[in-house]
Amino acid sequence: LRAPTDVLDLLQMVDILLDPDQRTPAYHTYATFPKVDLKSVQSLEWLPGLSTIGADGRPAVIAEAKQQATLKMNEKGARARAADEMRARRGFSNATMFTVDQPFLLRTRAYLAVKNKFDPFRFTVEISDARRFNSDFPRDVRDSNFQEPIQLYGELFFKQSWVADKQLSLKFGRQAFEYTDRRLLARNEFRNTTNNFDGIRAILGKQSDEWQLDALLLQPILRDDNGFDKRDKANTLLGLIGDYRGISQYITLQPLYLVLKQDGNKISTGIEREIHTIGLRGYGIVGKTGFDYDFSYNKQVGNDGPRKHDALGYTGELGYTFAQPWKPRLSATWNFGSGDDNPNDQQSGRFDRLFGFARPFSQDDYFQFENIEATKIHFELTPSKTLQWDAGFSWYSLNSATDRWNNAGLRDPTGQSGTYVGHEADTRLVWTPSRYFQTELLYAYFKSGTFAENAGRGGTSNLFFAQFTFSAF
Repeated sequence: LRAPTDVLDLLQMVDILLDPDQRTPAYHTYATFPKVDLKSVQSLEWLPGLSTIGADGRPAVIAEAKQQATLKMNEKGARARAADEMRARRGFSNATMFTVDQPFLLRTRAYLAVKNKFDPFRFTVEISDARRFNSDFPRDVRDSNFQEPIQLYGELFFKQSWVADKQLSLKFGRQAFEYTDRRLLARNEFRNTTNNFDGIRAILGKQSDEWQLDALLLQPILRDDNGFDKRDKANTLLGLIGDYRGISQYITLQPLYLVLKQDGNKISTGIEREIHTIGLRGYGIVGKTGFDYDFSYNKQVGNDGPRKHDALGYTGELGYTFAQPWKPRLSATWNFGSGDDNPNDQQSGRFDRLFGFARPFSQDDYFQFENIEATKIHFELTPSKTLQWDAGFSWYSLNSATDRWNNAGLRDPTGQSGTYVGHEADTRLVWTPSRYFQTELLYAYFKSGTFAENAGRGGTSNLFFAQFTFSAF
């Protein structure tokens, strides 16, 4: 008999000795059995990560798998056992490994504008080069966009127009801008790349006027980290945004009407969408009381493919600035974005954030303006003209337990995982010693709640962020 090399060979050898049909002819007259107490555990590395769908509709993911074999033998006999052990996680199939990523982001911009000299003709160009180094993840358009004109437009500018003698600006071409509280339209400055559009903007009036009106006819830009950016011909944004300051010195009102149209013939999904957003924002400082406020209410109707779209998003913030040398300010913010209760019915209830950014919700960039109920307590100090510090604490829940947490790619269609996603604590220091240089240091800690834990993505995360901005002019 050949000598066994591992536990499985030894078990096979025992089977041969015990099976009369597999015994060799009598080339031996005896066998010596040593005393054996053997245990072997092997990891089945190819099994973890495999998943299936249970009868309740929730996926089950193999989290750990191992094989164990034992052999006990002496002169009286032998006993062998083999067993496979697996641990399965009920929740979602996209299991996440822990990664400590230390990327270095570099963004360089050059801006040139020709104004006044050749009025009414004006011209603006802004070139951006965004790159990411030292990252464990594949390159994407959130961080990388090479040598692109994020703004390139011509402008007709009239100091007085035929409409109420107000200033009029007509812009044609590629543009990047922000409106209202940036939750629906933003450049997204916290991200390394920039939101921008091709199209026409007409701006009637200026910030110091009693009222101002902006009209939009735009198509978003699709960023490409391997070639030139392209216009998204499938989606068109039309809108009117107003500013009215005539009611009181304590409030500015910003009504808006935006329409996002998606041409199904120009997109791979073939889905026709038309989302109408009717909203109103109000903000102001309440005299010398120390109080300030900001609120918005946005109703969405329309169609999302064959489904009727009906969604709601609103926000509110109340702040108080103490009459102290460092100008301490304490504020509370509430954010609400409706979710979709049932993806298989004829009603689409998930709020569409359009082209807003996520920074008002989370310093970690974990949340956006959809299927969310978020509360934040925020405290700010300004020790000097060059130094600012703030800290905040936020709580996050899903509005609909059956809709997605988009930034994490998680959804429980049964709703059994609950709604509480987690909480976040953050602190930030901004130092601006001159107009040519600024430093921003940020730390954010996130702790998952019951939804993430039941979905198999529980745990914590830590974000350390340092940003240095140099300006030539």
